[in-house]
Amino acid sequence: MYWKTLSHNGPIFPKSYKYQDAYFAYDNKQVLLTKPAEHYAVLYAKTKDYFKDPIFNKNFLMCWKKYIPPFINDISKCDFSKLKTCKLCEYPSNKKTHCVMNDKSIKMTNVYIEPTCIFKGRGNHPMRGFVKEQVNYNDVIINASYTPRPEIWKSVICDPSHQWLATYKDTMGTAKYVFAQNLIEKTDQSKFDFAKKLTSKLPLLKKKAIDLISSHNSKEIQLGCAILLLLKLNIRVGNEKPENTADTMGCCTLTSNCFTFKNNDCINLTFVGKDSITYNRTFNCMPLLYEKLKVLSIKSKNNQFFPDIDSNYVNNYLKSFMSGLTAKVIRTCNTSLLFQKLLHNNNINTSLKFHYDSALTKAAILCNHVKTKNNKIITSKDTTKLNYIDPRITIAFAKKNNKDISTFFSKSQEERHKWAMNTPSTFVF
Repeated sequence: MYWKTLSHNGPIFPKSYKYQDAYFAYDNKQVLLTKPAEHYAVLYAKTKDYFKDPIFNKNFLMCWKKYIPPFINDISKCDFSKLKTCKLCEYPSNKKTHCVMNDKSIKMTNVYIEPTCIFKGRGNHPMRGFVKEQVNYNDVIINASYTPRPEIWKSVICDPSHQWLATYKDTMGTAKYVFAQNLIEKTDQSKFDFAKKLTSKLPLLKKKAIDLISSHNSKEIQLGCAILLLLKLNIRVGNEKPENTADTMGCCTLTSNCFTFKNNDCINLTFVGKDSITYNRTFNCMPLLYEKLKVLSIKSKNNQFFPDIDSNYVNNYLKSFMSGLTAKVIRTCNTSLLFQKLLHNNNINTSLKFHYDSALTKAAILCNHVKTKNNKIITSKDTTKLNYIDPRITIAFAKKNNKDISTFFSKSQEERHKWAMNTPSTFVF
């Protein structure tokens, strides 16, 4: 049980969009837009880097059509220039961002409901450009022993076995949750403690995977190859994709045309991964693994590379090796270990902050965490830092070098990692 008593007012909704009667023209002629049509147009006007994307424009126009005159059917003839300075929805300043849990005031996380916005996704997501409508009060489920206006929500439950304080699905079908900060901290600590336990077991896991690929059983060979790829490349395990989502891959859903076999046990692996981000690495591997992968490639032709296994099969094997172990834990462990190794390189010829950022960039590359900015692909270091690197590594590094933690953590990161602030300078992941 996570709490005995819990009261809160639920998530905070943005204010309604205010009509601004802004100038808009189509084919050089002014057109008066309705309130919802203007709202969508302002969202589009403030969206950078997507004006030349035909899929983005097509999807946006499909959503916008229900509010605009039928003769507006070509985005290129629209003049959005005067709409860029219009104001979008703001949040009220007098709403409570804390809950009361067991008579203590606790900050809530993810408490703000996302306003209506244009979905961008990452990479070449097929749904980019669609307008995500803001959810309503009757879309939200509240979990509390007391909330002042229970009638406005979809439902109110009182279940202390759940960590979440509120939950809902956005209009893209993604589940969203509101949490109490103290429960997030406990979850983070447990996650990194568990990944830390794996470090001493990695050599044995690798040995068992090598034993598997030495087998004469095709399914065991596939399992061993998949685990060795997870350990070496830090790729995601890969799941079957539902409809209306990007056609992406992971380890268990690769096809033979993702692999290019070069000389001297060298392989290039290229595929479109999570968030439609391309993964492209050339790596060397042990001769036995090279041989087994090449045979699998020939057998599979252009079909599934690992036809007899899936993500559940791999994760079930990992759980039999170490209770609770999943491919994601391996990613967390590998990323933290690499970051720590790079961070504690004794040959530091630059400023500590530059050295830190350089190590963080390489960790992000290992995870293939990248994003688009000004039409360029750059590393998305914050994702790596928050989700895959034990914060105690950073805190120990700061203390060892007599630096304030604010050198490396933002205020929100400091708040998130309060649980780790007493970490000694001697900490080793």
